[in-house]
Amino acid sequence: MAGAKSQGSPQVEDLERIFHPRSVALVGVSLNPENPANQIFLFCLQRFEFDGDIYLVGAKGEEVSGLRIYRRITDIPGPVD
Repeated sequence: MAGAKSQGSPQVEDLERIFHPRSVALVGVSLNPENPANQIFLFCLQRFEFDGDIYLVGAKGEEVSGLRIYRRITDIPGPVD
């Protein structure tokens, strides 16, 4: 295909990180089970067994489902795709 980017190009690598992330951060998590961010976390990431690192971010910190809730994105200790 003319003009197509080859494997290893920045555009392909960016798409790889979107479709096959090694880690994700979910912002807006709280201890409220009705919170939409919590529902995404519980339903999508846990139910379908995402095998990468999951970082939760919420204003009050604390913990949900055994995972720490970081108060700020900058508090996350690892890279996030």
